Amino acid sequence: MTKRVIFIVVLAVMIFPQFQRVFHPIKSMGLKGAFVPATKPSFACSTWYAGTFQEKFIRYYNESVGFRPDYVRLQNQVDYSVYTIPHGDDLVMGENGILFQMGYIIGYQGKTFPGKKFIDERVRKLSYIQKCLWKKNILVLVVIPPDKGSFWSDMLPSRFKKDPNAITAGDYFAAKAREYNIPVIDCNPWFKQLKDTSGFLLMTYTGMHWSDYGAFLAADSTFHFLKQKSKAAEGLPELKIERIELSDIARHDDADLEKTMNMIWPLPHPPLAYPVISYVQTSAAPKPKALFVGDSFFWQWYFQDIIQKSFANTEFWYYDKTIFPESFQMVRETKDVDLRKSIESKDFLILVQVGAGNGDPGAGIINRLYNLYDTVSRKPSKGKSP
Repeated sequence: MTKRVIFIVVLAVMIFPQFQRVFHPIKSMGLKGAFVPATKPSFACSTWYAGTFQEKFIRYYNESVGFRPDYVRLQNQVDYSVYTIPHGDDLVMGENGILFQMGYIIGYQGKTFPGKKFIDERVRKLSYIQKCLWKKNILVLVVIPPDKGSFWSDMLPSRFKKDPNAITAGDYFAAKAREYNIPVIDCNPWFKQLKDTSGFLLMTYTGMHWSDYGAFLAADSTFHFLKQKSKAAEGLPELKIERIELSDIARHDDADLEKTMNMIWPLPHPPLAYPVISYVQTSAAPKPKALFVGDSFFWQWYFQDIIQKSFANTEFWYYDKTIFPESFQMVRETKDVDLRKSIESKDFLILVQVGAGNGDPGAGIINRLYNLYDTVSRKPSKGKSP
């Protein structure tokens, strides 16, 4: 009798996943993260003899097994709980359960530094662009968000110790830009100074970006800076915190790295602070228009409604490739719009990119603008700027 029960259980374990794969009687939550799911390949003699059909079919078959996402979550949970192995996109586990992505670690170590010559050229071009646009009353600002490798460097595993002579792209760009009087807000040293006194996490344990609270502080400082530099910023509101909501559950992208680990139970972390913001208009001036160009650090401003409630528009060029918010509905790319018209209809050009985009904030827009405005191949020199 016992053998029959064991046989039936084993048979059920073998058969039911295949039944689930075909008929899907139980709804299973999919996996998180950026990956391309395998599709069933079409048979052709050429791909069969080349062996590519078999490879693609095996991948498709393995990924379509019933309850596969649940099996993946179970395995990932066991690996983390027993061996402290984080599965995800180049994830590294630091002290106190802080998650790092390898890209930010090697950036902090200076291993992605593109060289002084590369950054010097970008700064010179941006200086020229800044002067051209300032004549049209358009202010250029570079915002460098904090990178997790630098911010939580004391929590990195000892094997990632930084060479004291190493140079990071963000630090070098910020210093060089100031030589040319290019407006820069570098959040890295500022956030590190605030880390032990802010009262709330400025960067989360299980996320990649600044926290909602950290993003608020950066936005508030950015607004004050713009008001000091440009009359067009008079229409920006004062950002006030009405109250702070503390939550043990991460909101928005505050746990985006953890989500890619695809586990059963959430990771422990300190309470997260979510500011409830009020917007106080201190001037009758119209709201300004801005073009934001950069990376995903922008989204904490957007999803807190800071952009929507402060500017007359909400235009964001993600890595100078995709235009949002239009692309939420239908993809629209920057190559399809008039660059001059897009820039000159704004009051501000704000480049927001961690690590100063490895020395090229705006992911290529500096070169595009330089080619647009440098019609006589002039080389900019140091001089006055706003």
